[in-house]
Amino acid sequence: MLTSTMTTFQAGLTGDEDAYCPENLECAPYKVLNRTTDIEVRHYPPALFVSTNIDEGYYKSGKVAFSRLFNYISGGNARGQRIPMTAPVTTKMNLDTSGPYSISFYVPHKVAAQGPPAPGENTVYLEHRPGFVATVLSFGGWAYQKRVLESVQAVVQMMKDCGIEIEDKYAYVAGFSSPWQILHRHNEVWIIWATNSGAQDKELLQRLPESGMMKQAVDQEVVEDITPMLMDEVKAIIEAADDPHMQCHNFQDEQSCDLSEECSWCASMAIPSSCYPKELAQRLPPAVFHCDGF
Repeated sequence: MLTSTMTTFQAGLTGDEDAYCPENLECAPYKVLNRTTDIEVRHYPPALFVSTNIDEGYYKSGKVAFSRLFNYISGGNARGQRIPMTAPVTTKMNLDTSGPYSISFYVPHKVAAQGPPAPGENTVYLEHRPGFVATVLSFGGWAYQKRVLESVQAVVQMMKDCGIEIEDKYAYVAGFSSPWQILHRHNEVWIIWATNSGAQDKELLQRLPESGMMKQAVDQEVVEDITPMLMDEVKAIIEAADDPHMQCHNFQDEQSCDLSEECSWCASMAIPSSCYPKELAQRLPPAVFHCDGF
């Protein structure tokens, strides 16, 4: 029975999370209830996260929030305690990927059991996240907003077609890879089942499609496109943009950059985001950069 499986799992420490967990990191535990070619249905038990809320746009929010949370685990807490990095980094957002955003790190089980230190700043808080069931779609590359939106829309539509009720107020995007990892990145979109959706119903769990219908939403840009030669090109473009005579590079934030007709703000999770002349921004690979206006 699924009910007994869930109850037993909640008391344990591990499940199926090792499938995508980066080496040497502890990952939030879960149990796979059903799996098809494209998607998984998972049960996540209650767990502790450290979180922060922000609403400064999709890209800036992620950067600012990561800095706050990394400061907490690096000793910026009431005990000055260093806490190991975990995965995934989760971002809770509206179904249209708009804010406000709640961005979180999973608190390691031992730290949670011993009692985690209180945050050192009021923008960070400890979150006891209740258990839930989610339909999960994985994809590589970087979690650009457009890609996440397309993935969310595809999963939501598929669940509705299968007669599965969803928590229709929010979705999660989960990132498992380091910001400095270029190849073979792993991201996920989680759509939460409504609490009254019958998530323990075996017949309902079997309604998931077996075909590759979900691929179309996430295959426009694959991480394998970022070859070493392409990264050399990126390096050359950035070195050119570092020319002190280039006005655009003097703009230090997205707002001031985009006020100039000659410049475009290019966000990246692989290297620092920056302001570039539009002629250079056009040459930056979309698998690495998201440039305003393009």
